[in-house]
Amino acid sequence: MPASLSRDLRLPLAPGLEDDDAVYGLNNTEQEWVAHEPYLKAKGYTLRPRYRPNWIPSWKLNGKYPADCEDSWELPAVKTLDAVRCRDNKHVSLKKSIPSDDEEAQNELEILQYLSQDGIRDDPRNHALQLLDSFPIPGSTNGLFLVTPFLSDWDAVPFCRFSELMDFIQQILEGLQFLHSNHIAHRDAQIANIMMDASLLYSEPFHPCDPHSSLDGARRLKIKRRSEASVRYYFIDFGLSSRFPSLADRRLVTGVKGREQRAPELLPTIPPPYDPFKLDIFTIGMVFKENIFQKYYGFHGLRPWIDRMTAVDPNARPSADEALRLYTQWAENQGGLAQQSDVWSFAPPPSLRAIVVSRAPP
Repeated sequence: MPASLSRDLRLPLAPGLEDDDAVYGLNNTEQEWVAHEPYLKAKGYTLRPRYRPNWIPSWKLNGKYPADCEDSWELPAVKTLDAVRCRDNKHVSLKKSIPSDDEEAQNELEILQYLSQDGIRDDPRNHALQLLDSFPIPGSTNGLFLVTPFLSDWDAVPFCRFSELMDFIQQILEGLQFLHSNHIAHRDAQIANIMMDASLLYSEPFHPCDPHSSLDGARRLKIKRRSEASVRYYFIDFGLSSRFPSLADRRLVTGVKGREQRAPELLPTIPPPYDPFKLDIFTIGMVFKENIFQKYYGFHGLRPWIDRMTAVDPNARPSADEALRLYTQWAENQGGLAQQSDVWSFAPPPSLRAIVVSRAPP
């Protein structure tokens, strides 16, 4: 059972929730997916048992506690659901995109189509989410189901080696450089929109709701280190992105919808038009600063670099090309021994904290 889905059995349930069906049954969003299941199956995509018509909860048949049954684990997102592509058993994600109701959805579709076309899709620098398929949503005028590879949270598997952290930074910078070279500014490239393909870390598919469990939820899986397999990182969610025909056509933009609201150019009550490419640099700089440099030892030599990326003045920030070049210069000076060393976080592990506490004076 995923830790996030566990329930403290010592606490009484709230009134009206004593029934397991009320706690573990389908919510309204999930019921919409169930209604689409026959159509999706005809299109070649299989949903988990929970989202099939006439689903009978397994705990009613096997007598187990519901939270210990994988079909009690509910949908983690509203617009997206995992599925299996029937022709090759590939694990994919299905996303509802309804442009008629959402301008951002149309924008995302157009950019994904561009980045997934021949000649661009297979560029090794392309770290944008790939569009595998798309088809209409029944009952929606312009709605589409977008099919993409199934990805995991970027930190679903722990970092073990210093080289793994370096590889993460390298791939993200390459991906940003690729977007900018194609005149695409992501505009919301914060940490929640960076994910990874972790499939090669496993010898079998893992459960979408718990990366440590098998598909049937019955077993804990052995997971390789990132450095033992080819982990690849991707940018997702291009709903706020801007794409320009050429370098000469680039222009300033407006809008403050992204999650990263600390960029100085977005702080005024009514922000003036700003350079979206410089905003990307600031956002990625904050990703590295908060999720890598402030958590792990060994990156002190990059302090001037990260300060430039997060500079108050957008014009003082490096371009994506320069940011990658400067990082590569630093990385090439890191010896093999350092790269293969275990990572050290600023927060001591629980075992060490226990020793410190036990030896503390009264």
